[in-house]
Amino acid sequence: MFQRPLIRRGILLLLPVIGTSLSASQVQSPPSSTSREPPAADDRLEISAIHHTLRVAEPNEIPIVLHAPGLQTIITEQKIDGDDPYGMAGGQQTPQVLRHADGSTYVNIVPIRLGKLTIRFMATFSDGGYTSQNLTVDVEPSKVAPAALGLVDGSGLYLDLNHPHLAYLSPMASYYGMQWAVPIPARFATFKVKSADQTPVIEINPVTGELIPLHKGDAMVETNYLGLTMQNCVQVRDAPISDYLSNCRELRHLDQLAASTPLNHTWTADPGGFNAFFGNAANIYFFTDRLAVLAPDHSVGLGQSVRIPICLSADNVRSVVFQQWIYDGLGFGVPAVVRDANGLFLGGNNLVPAGQKRADPLRDGGDSGKFIEVVPLGLGNLEVGVAVYFEDGGFDQRFFRMKVVPSSRGLAKFQGYETQLLQLSSDQQGNHSTQLTAAVTYDGLQDAITIYSLEGVKFSVQQQKGPAVVEVDDKGGVKALHPGDAVVVADFDGVKWSYPIHVVDAQHAATSSH
Repeated sequence: MFQRPLIRRGILLLLPVIGTSLSASQVQSPPSSTSREPPAADDRLEISAIHHTLRVAEPNEIPIVLHAPGLQTIITEQKIDGDDPYGMAGGQQTPQVLRHADGSTYVNIVPIRLGKLTIRFMATFSDGGYTSQNLTVDVEPSKVAPAALGLVDGSGLYLDLNHPHLAYLSPMASYYGMQWAVPIPARFATFKVKSADQTPVIEINPVTGELIPLHKGDAMVETNYLGLTMQNCVQVRDAPISDYLSNCRELRHLDQLAASTPLNHTWTADPGGFNAFFGNAANIYFFTDRLAVLAPDHSVGLGQSVRIPICLSADNVRSVVFQQWIYDGLGFGVPAVVRDANGLFLGGNNLVPAGQKRADPLRDGGDSGKFIEVVPLGLGNLEVGVAVYFEDGGFDQRFFRMKVVPSSRGLAKFQGYETQLLQLSSDQQGNHSTQLTAAVTYDGLQDAITIYSLEGVKFSVQQQKGPAVVEVDDKGGVKALHPGDAVVVADFDGVKWSYPIHVVDAQHAATSSH
């Protein structure tokens, strides 16, 4: 069994070709044009009813019977009930007529919708004859898990309690070898909803996928389809636009995921649910399984070049993109806009500012034959994504995590940023905590690396005798405990910086504000 690409009007499908093709006496070249009315040919093509379910996103055999020679071509279209008419993207297919060893004929059709599906067969013959026949079938999920899950455009992830509107969680699945994603009706998926406490924030209609807001707060929805899962944050507020978008920071537990996963583990989709290179390539490329990434199984140093071996099972590469980021709970951000000695951006080559050169990160060499170089620009759990686009329309992506620690190798300068005044109050108003940040400059880099989390840095607190003024967590977060002055000393791989901290109570804060 091999795969034959079928292309019509920009749509590419890979259909396994089984059996032998019809001879030229049965499938002929198109006749010359004529002005006479094409003869009816309904009796020349017979398509029997299908009493078993078909499977989505994979070839399904449809028996046909030809009662006359001269078949020129068969074109099929698909539709479902409702507002999804004939002509849906990916529904038009031009199958080849095939024959079994016993002489019976059939075509392979790839359903691209789940549920009740109508397939229209349009056949033309060499004498101009034409017929159109419909076949209604039931389509169930494929036995093969999809390559990735996503959301259909328009899925509501922000709900306003004061101005309710219909909102749905509408998953879609991308399959290997298919250019068009398949919408997944809610009844074919399962949903788990969790919130920060026992108060439910939303309900999901298991049949329609409608999101019903119940209370203000955040809800993390885990969608499962054929064993593949994705997480989406639904935020319920009491205003059309909220100034506070948490992105379910408290529900993601990304640090726990990092602690429980081996460093060299890779994913085909971003485990945090933020990034997807395929989003801009949907309906243009199709998923393949041609890429393997050998992620480092040890910690790496900030600002130090790391070679990442890449294995490709195809050579027709059009482009390679990569990006690195650190989750901040409000989304993700490239840790810093930093250029190397040649002016190339190190945070990723897919977000290069307009007018700037986009570098090709793929290099020849190493045990795998190919590699990319990544210079970590943030401390802690640094996320990296790599995507490869192929000339034939294939696409593949991998995500992995690097544990980045402080490094003084090639360090030119470490400079901490000034901290803000901390205020103690019983009602938790004011600034009672702050995050230590710094700018780090390395030889060979044109720009300083701004680090917003000092994970891996060693801290000590200096103060006069008495109650502790502050406490510092392992990422450089400082919390006020008692009025007074203290100095937090940060040790960045042997290079030290002192952060003066001043804490006042509510009464002194009010006095100092006048």
